[in-house]
Amino acid sequence: MQAPTLIVQHLTKRIGSKEIVKDVSFEIQPGEIFGLLGPNGAGKTTIIRIIVGLIKRTEGKVMIQSFDLDESYKESMNQIGAIVENPEFYKYMSGYKNLKHYARMSLKNITEERIEEVVKLVKLEKAIHNKVKTYSLGMRQRLGVAQALLHEPSLLILDEPTNGLDPQGMREFRNYLKELSQSGTSVLVSSHLLSEMQLMCDRFGIMEKGVLTHISSIEETDVEGEIEVAFTIDQADMVKALDVLGQRNEKSKEMLSNKLHVSILYENIPLITKELVLNNINVYEISVVKKSLKDRFLELTKEKEESLV
Repeated sequence: MQAPTLIVQHLTKRIGSKEIVKDVSFEIQPGEIFGLLGPNGAGKTTIIRIIVGLIKRTEGKVMIQSFDLDESYKESMNQIGAIVENPEFYKYMSGYKNLKHYARMSLKNITEERIEEVVKLVKLEKAIHNKVKTYSLGMRQRLGVAQALLHEPSLLILDEPTNGLDPQGMREFRNYLKELSQSGTSVLVSSHLLSEMQLMCDRFGIMEKGVLTHISSIEETDVEGEIEVAFTIDQADMVKALDVLGQRNEKSKEMLSNKLHVSILYENIPLITKELVLNNINVYEISVVKKSLKDRFLELTKEKEESLV
């Protein structure tokens, strides 16, 4: 098994007596897209700024491709490509000339072939020789990613990368990141757009008031806790079905003329189905109404608040 691309251990940041980030730990595996989710002010950007060396941490450890950020700063930074804020370019120059400019500033020798490879990777071949001032926001975002990838980093870090993008731009950007991860590059992305992150990430961590309250994979989120299941039954059996589920104290509701929605644990689907059939209620179809990451986020933050009461 490959070593993690990024290891964050017990990261803490204090400003005066206030803790902005509190004992945060997580890892990102090679080729994984990991999302930091949470509202503005939750500490996401502070964590990213610490990882890329823009601000100092109070406590904790950061390892990038087995390089310690303190002991091997230059080697660590060579492993990172990042867009911490909106990418800035010389708008009167073409996208290609901007990339050439950044390539000259790199500590690594970046060839013409590498520039062309990255341009193709972000699908800007047709526009790369146009001036940046003619680019849409989505194109500038992709050019920013191209710039961040020039030196072939192991870890790409993006802070709120889809801000301002229209739905088409979001979809294109999301698909591009998935292609990038499949080539082995790890991605750390922060956002408050939960529905978008659900489509983008392999795993996510929820930040709330400087605390990492939860880490899970997207697949695990779909079956954790209660989910909503739709049972298709005869309309004539609806009252009986509601009564059967009421006796089991199951939360149920009639959604359509023949659709019964029940909030249950995933593993209880066979039990509920059996209970309905034993009561002579024909079940024609069972479908899981997939819980959104937004729903799960609200559940988890609510659970966290209740545990602190």
